Amino acid sequence: MATASAEMKECIKQIMSYKQGRSELEESIAKLKNISGLSRDVVKVFLTNVKRDNIVKFPAQFRKKQHGTKLN
Repeated sequence: MATASAEMKECIKQIMSYKQGRSELEESIAKLKNISGLSRDVVKVFLTNVKRDNIVKFPAQFRKKQHGTKLN
């Protein structure tokens, strides 16, 4: 059975921390870049494609300001 290196375990831990909303994008990019040795751009592309668990998308009817304009 294959075992993961300490660096790989730390990368997975950081990715899960970002996914679960415990760390912000820039913080996670910096940590993963240092751990993995990958470039900042590669790490950013990877993390921005990770679906986060703590994001709630409100229905359009709740995204309107009181005067009728949309927030986004």
